[in-house]
Amino acid sequence: MSVLAELKPRRVFAIFEQLSAIPHGSGNTDAISTWCYDFACDLGLQVIRDAVGNVIIKKEGTNGRENEPAVILQAHLDMVCEKTAEKEFDFLTQGIDLITDREKVWADGTTLGADNGIGMAMILALMEDVTLSHPPLEGVLTIDEETGLEGAAALDFANLNGRRMLNLDSEDEGVFTAGCAGGIRLESTFSVTSVPNILPTYSVKIKGLVGGHSGIEINKGRANANRELALFLQALSEKGTVRLAQLNGGTVDNAIAAEATCVAACDLAYETICDMAKTLQQTLIQNGESAAMVSVESAVSPTVWEETQTKAILGYLTQSPNGVQAMCKDLPTLVETSLNLGVVRSNDQTVSVTFSLRSAVEAEKTALLARLQELAERFGATTVSSGNYPGWEYRADSALQETMKKVYVDLYGKSPVVDVIHAGLECGLFCEKCPELDAVSIGPDMRNVHSPEEWVSVASVARVYEYLVALLANI
Repeated sequence: MSVLAELKPRRVFAIFEQLSAIPHGSGNTDAISTWCYDFACDLGLQVIRDAVGNVIIKKEGTNGRENEPAVILQAHLDMVCEKTAEKEFDFLTQGIDLITDREKVWADGTTLGADNGIGMAMILALMEDVTLSHPPLEGVLTIDEETGLEGAAALDFANLNGRRMLNLDSEDEGVFTAGCAGGIRLESTFSVTSVPNILPTYSVKIKGLVGGHSGIEINKGRANANRELALFLQALSEKGTVRLAQLNGGTVDNAIAAEATCVAACDLAYETICDMAKTLQQTLIQNGESAAMVSVESAVSPTVWEETQTKAILGYLTQSPNGVQAMCKDLPTLVETSLNLGVVRSNDQTVSVTFSLRSAVEAEKTALLARLQELAERFGATTVSSGNYPGWEYRADSALQETMKKVYVDLYGKSPVVDVIHAGLECGLFCEKCPELDAVSIGPDMRNVHSPEEWVSVASVARVYEYLVALLANI
């Protein structure tokens, strides 16, 4: 039974519901790519599915507009997969459980995937509607944006004719995004050796943190569970002996970690450890993490990692920078450079630590990467960087912006905001492939993306779609 059947625009929400039923986390986009390809084929449209799974859909211009310059409509196929600790859910096999009160749409205990499922749904609805007036349209749906913009990087721009692009991956209605930061991912790996354990052992968990987008929400002061757990363990080690046996936290590098857990041996009294955990929980709650929980339970581990290895891992995690590093000089409210301690993973042989780095200034991104690499080397870790993507430079002479502003004012009687954001958008890679490309990113109101608290406004989706229809009629 449809959950969103009564929401308007009906086709946008109907398509979004169909997309939501298909598992499509980053790295698992074959099924949704195939679905979009088949959708376009069923409409009789020209469609290309490239080797990595990107989908390009082409629709002729209408109402005598066949020979006008094409407009590219772009969104990404993948979503960030995050869930609450209590939710039993397999993102590889299950569709999203949608909930609505007719004002918002959210998911039951997981990320919603409106980032970027709503953008996809709008593009497909525009491709389907034969009543609209528009120039030739080129819908571009890319894979794995959330893990380093891999689809956009692999896309052959020669398949596209358009030199104007509307990216539908923004999250604030009435804000035209016209520039963004570049980014890169760094994974540091420690080798660990297990030795016999003779100390009492405990499982320590931090959960219930707000989390969120590691770019857009990095300046909101939200706690990072990976960081908080490392600082807690470091504080224990300053009072007694600590040896780690397991350390895991976060799920993706571009989401602020909401949960982290470890198994650690410690010679401090159980009551002392619990008191310190209680203090940390109270501090987190006082700092805005109202649902934060820090628990300590007895555990069993016959082995732990060597003393020097435990110290090195905690040293790296606590001494590495995290969060906002610099604000823009010209735009003081905009973050210029940041990084996020996104994922920590351990097994019997290694511990990996993954950071997401962002900066609007390429030199600052490079310097921050070098700083982390040097620190990792000092603590005995090896490093591999990946997913490097360029920033998207603001164009003051954008003709597309001017047209979009005029249509917005005519429709709503007020001017939109033009902004540059501290987050990765595929526009930077598209503009690198085609320097003459004029691009703007828009989208409806969404909040708490990349977290299980994600929601999208129903009325805002309707207005943004209304605006898209008007824009294409007048562009």
